[in-house]
Amino acid sequence: MPTVSIGRDRLFEALGRTYAQEEFEELCFSFGSELDDVMLDVDFVVDDKSCNGRLKLIRRSLVGRVEDINGPGPSSPIVWTDAKLASEPNLEDGGVSLSSSDDDVELIGGFIIWESSEAYSESDAASCQQEGLSNSELSLIANSMPIRCVMPLFADQQVGLGGLNKTTEKAIVRKEKHLEEEAMDDEEVIYKIEVPANRYDLLCLEGLVQSLRVFSGVDQIPVYSMAKISRESMLKMHVKPETSRIRPFVVCAVLRGITFDLARYNSFIDLQDRLHQNICRRRTLVAIGTHDLDTLEGPFTYEALPPSDINFVPLKQVKSFRASELMEFYKSDMKIKKFLHIIEQSPVFPVLYDRNRTVLSLPPIINGAHSAITLKTKNVFIECTATDLTKAKIVLNTMVTMFSVYCEKKFEVEPVEVIESNGESNIYPVLSSYSMKVPLSYINGIVGASLEAYKVADLLNKMQLRAKQSVLADESCYLNVSVPPNRSDVLHPCDVAEDVAIAFGYNEILKRKPQSLKPLPLSQFSDLLRMEIAMAGYTEVLTWILCSYKENFPMLKRKDDKSTAVTIGNPRSSDFEVVRTSLMAGMLKTIGHNKDHPKPIKIFEVGDIAVLDKSNDVGARNHRQLAALYCGSNSGFELIHGLVDRIMEITGTAFVLSGDNSGYYIEESDKPEFLCKRQASIIYKGKHIGIFGVVDIEVLGNFGIPDPCSFVELNVEDLL
Repeated sequence: MPTVSIGRDRLFEALGRTYAQEEFEELCFSFGSELDDVMLDVDFVVDDKSCNGRLKLIRRSLVGRVEDINGPGPSSPIVWTDAKLASEPNLEDGGVSLSSSDDDVELIGGFIIWESSEAYSESDAASCQQEGLSNSELSLIANSMPIRCVMPLFADQQVGLGGLNKTTEKAIVRKEKHLEEEAMDDEEVIYKIEVPANRYDLLCLEGLVQSLRVFSGVDQIPVYSMAKISRESMLKMHVKPETSRIRPFVVCAVLRGITFDLARYNSFIDLQDRLHQNICRRRTLVAIGTHDLDTLEGPFTYEALPPSDINFVPLKQVKSFRASELMEFYKSDMKIKKFLHIIEQSPVFPVLYDRNRTVLSLPPIINGAHSAITLKTKNVFIECTATDLTKAKIVLNTMVTMFSVYCEKKFEVEPVEVIESNGESNIYPVLSSYSMKVPLSYINGIVGASLEAYKVADLLNKMQLRAKQSVLADESCYLNVSVPPNRSDVLHPCDVAEDVAIAFGYNEILKRKPQSLKPLPLSQFSDLLRMEIAMAGYTEVLTWILCSYKENFPMLKRKDDKSTAVTIGNPRSSDFEVVRTSLMAGMLKTIGHNKDHPKPIKIFEVGDIAVLDKSNDVGARNHRQLAALYCGSNSGFELIHGLVDRIMEITGTAFVLSGDNSGYYIEESDKPEFLCKRQASIIYKGKHIGIFGVVDIEVLGNFGIPDPCSFVELNVEDLL
């Protein structure tokens, strides 16, 4: 689940009271979130001898982004990176990240590492070597990371977060003034709060505070409204037909009379970053652009043009670039280069213009510098371009509902009319609540408690869901639930029931075992078999149900007839390419990884395999199998044979002569994974259910097993 880092003091100020840490942990737990960690906000000070000056990194209170840079540094903007080493350096401290955001600095063996657009020169290397970095370490760092500067820390300074020792700038000043005995009570404490993955409204301080205040009964549920302006007076966004080739959707809104301070501004930017990483899927589905409306003039147009036709000054730059040049320019930017692939190969790029052909943004890459938001911005224009319209609406609603609290007219949003290329017109955002009828019996059944309707309504109100009781003609009780625009996670009555359970308290729900809950006969039988085989001296193992194609077929000397194995489409790893059709490969692999274990090794497994079956609706069918393996100085064939007889004995099946269908018997088989003349098929009531024998020497070699082994595998379901 996502974790939100928030300054404790600002959080408590917004909540209107202070909490002891244990008390706040209890509040978070009762709300359905968790206080994951508590850490100090640190000012890092390093002596930048290789750059002939001092560089001060101030870690911002909200999420840990580098906020302010003092000192010489490179003349061009510094790009902070969280890139990791290609291989772990042989340094005492290893690599420790100093921040939790995308904009990171690295601490490598006592050295601060960062990147800038300046070239890494030989003089830099010489400076670093003077500070104690060996040639091998310098070579590893320079070749493995896009490094532009390496700075040694103060010899007596220890820098770190969490469980590491903490030395801040204030602590260094105290030390220089011989005030080491002073406490660190003035240091900012950061709360890292884990929130549900689909609660996008909790990804910023504003949404979290609002939810906790409503949950605690301090505030009422906010009512979001649209500014009452005529359709003719609305700002308009015209969509050109060419956008359908790359990024077809756009939704917009305006926050009028908003008041920013530094903390609010940082929170506004951070929410965009978190949404981009979460529901926006790294900007592939939705890209958010925010602009100072007072620097622009409507109406706006959303177009898709060849890269050579787009020319503007991007954010944090001073010169103009063509879009094609920007693709090359940002390939060295550790943050933005991750998004270039989204549009880089397209013949047209999406772009937004105002009435004067001023570029607002080149989504999903970068905004224009002309309309950049500052602390003095009063009117914010928000546009979300997307390949998924539903997610674009959710993202826009989240942005405006969270920050309309700072508008002159609280919780009021100005709409924008989007005119599609086909002439269809839509007004965004859509802030109307939608209603849902949920039976009280359904909620009580899901939660597992007997709650009265008024109690359920109160619990839902605590979760920002307005609920009223209603009784139908058949005297069945329903709850009319109104879902606000900031609760996009509520899609189904089961989501309503979940909120009731959270507000009621999971610890308050009595544990009970449903009367209808009974184990399946196959599961009961499997457990009995496990117990009997364990008492025979075998140890149970549990192996992967997925395996490589090579392990399932060639390594067992089996041929793939293309009608047995379920193959995984686009596997992430060659170790998991097919669903196993036998337990044999996994057990041999287990022995191969434990061949130095004292002999004999006796293991077994009761598990499922899967085979293709066109008669089944999913095209495949599971089978419960039992397998056992003996590995020792001799093959142990007679021991495996004895285990087969024991299994049949406990199932009440008698050994009979060949051809008699009243019991079981064995007959010669010829499978390539076993030695010839040292294997047999198991026939149970006239049906072949398994095989056992001495494993072939070549198969053992394929799994790296030097000792002889015997193996048995049979179908458990056939014994029921």
